[in-house]
This record gives sequence, C-alpha cells and structure tokens, in this order.
Amino acid sequence: MLLIFKIVYNAKLQLSNNPTSFPVFSTISRTIPKVGKNQNKKKKKRGKEKTETIFLRLYKSTT
Repeated sequence: MLLIFKIVYNAKLQLSNNPTSFPVFSTISRTIPKVGKNQNKKKKKRGKEKTETIFLRLYKSTT
C-alpha cells in the first residue's frame, strides 16, 4: 500500500503544474484507502467501481 501512495504522491508532484490531470490523482489517493480497508470482496469491487466512475466523470469533464 505504501508503494502505491508513493507513486501517487510522485505523480501529484509531477502533474501539479498541469491542472487538467491533477484532480485525477487526488481522487485516486482518496479512493485507494477505502478499497484497501475492506477485506470483503464485494466491498472491494464497489470501491473499484467508484474509482472507475470518478475516472470517467473526470475524463469527460477535462476533454
């Protein structure tokens, strides 16, 4: 889990100058802990679906 957070944090630093891609990484860092905390498979799937919908929403809003 720490490795994922490091990658996300580094990506945040690199993309902080680019306003269109910055919010995508902030949502990833917010949703990853929710997925990790739930040990139940159904809950994990729900968390992943949430990230996918956020991704799509952000992608549509930025393009």
